[in-house]
Amino acid sequence: MPWHENKVLQRGLDCDGRTGSCACRAGDKPRATVPGMSSILHRGRRWFPTGSLLVGLGLAVSLGGFESAFALPVAWDLRFGPSHVGVTDELADSLEHPGLGLDGGVSVRWPAAGSLFSVQGDLLLVSRTPSFDDLVTSGLGAGTTLRRSLRVLYAQIPFLARASLSQQGMVRPYLLAGPYVAWRLSSGLEPGDYFGNEPVNPSDVRAVDYGAIIGIGTGIVTENGTIALEARLGMGGVDVLEDSTGVQGAYRVWTFFLAFSP
Repeated sequence: MPWHENKVLQRGLDCDGRTGSCACRAGDKPRATVPGMSSILHRGRRWFPTGSLLVGLGLAVSLGGFESAFALPVAWDLRFGPSHVGVTDELADSLEHPGLGLDGGVSVRWPAAGSLFSVQGDLLLVSRTPSFDDLVTSGLGAGTTLRRSLRVLYAQIPFLARASLSQQGMVRPYLLAGPYVAWRLSSGLEPGDYFGNEPVNPSDVRAVDYGAIIGIGTGIVTENGTIALEARLGMGGVDVLEDSTGVQGAYRVWTFFLAFSP
């Protein structure tokens, strides 16, 4: 007899293989009819494969953790914008032309709202590109002047105090100030390489730059989040080049940020 036509009697229950359900035999104390465990597992595997169940569980845990993290009393934004890069002192005689760079990254502020004062930390990629005129002495274009740049890429972390001037209305201006530290990621000349007669050697750029930032900005509150417009002045507190070069001069950088916070 096929297994699906057989009824099994066990511990006072009649179990039917066709339906996968069990019920009390006559004369026993009535009990609720429940689906057989094999039927539940069989149907579960058919509807939700084990791999899908594990993936679903992982996503649920991940999303729950993500929402919990952003439930913290912090505000964050994504920001980017152009920078106007100059240098001071003797270095300005060698790198006589300011350059344009592009800065961007993420910013976190605590507390998120409701306080006149807050602290803000940024993680930014910043480029510094002061330039100079280089006279071509030989070959094609000899006697012409070529504009070249010292291009340095840094990972910068400012740690800023922020004072809100208004916490009501659509437009909310603020001031900020504090120190920064930046680690050099790369340095070079553009266009071309270093040949020995340029006013600066890219390998002489100091590995760590630090200084101070002051700035002003305004947040514009919208239905979908907050848009911020911000202007910063970065003032280097250490020479751009290593002390061994004997050339003094630090960065002076204006940065204009556009930021969006959901």
